[in-house]
Amino acid sequence: RLRCLNGARLGADGRCLCAEGFAGPTCGLSARCGYAGILRNATSGACECLPTFNGPACEYDSAVLCRNRGAATYDGVCECFDPGLHKGPYCQYSDAETCHGHGEVDDAGRCTCHLSYGGEQCALFYNDICGGRGAADRAGDCACFRSAGPHCIYSDAETCSGRGAATEAG
Repeated sequence: RLRCLNGARLGADGRCLCAEGFAGPTCGLSARCGYAGILRNATSGACECLPTFNGPACEYDSAVLCRNRGAATYDGVCECFDPGLHKGPYCQYSDAETCHGHGEVDDAGRCTCHLSYGGEQCALFYNDICGGRGAADRAGDCACFRSAGPHCIYSDAETCSGRGAATEAG
């Protein structure tokens, strides 16, 4: 004889007639736990979730919600298991990818660039901006060495034949 659970009664056909909110052959599955969980305590309504799922009703799937092997917490927030590498609400940002390996990303996806790098994603190498003849600050303005002009395009040696210093106008 089939044993029905969670207040269900046995029907004339020998199958359990589940109470509202329950399902399955013995009414042991809770509609509250969704397709990814099993009701473990009928009194409290506690669900036991399948691996990668979490939440009161097993509604958060880490594989869908979180990136880079992050795991969804009970509240549906992603926890990054390698916080030194991945950050952000869905573990979607990393220093290597978001900041091209030349800066550090924060939880909002903003980069703080290392020295000599700039731009939103630290993709600009400031020495390249200054033609190899100067160093740029974070705004991209060049401090020229033995050269002048925008992006240090006028070198003292080339512009003045080695007999003076180049000016901003060349």
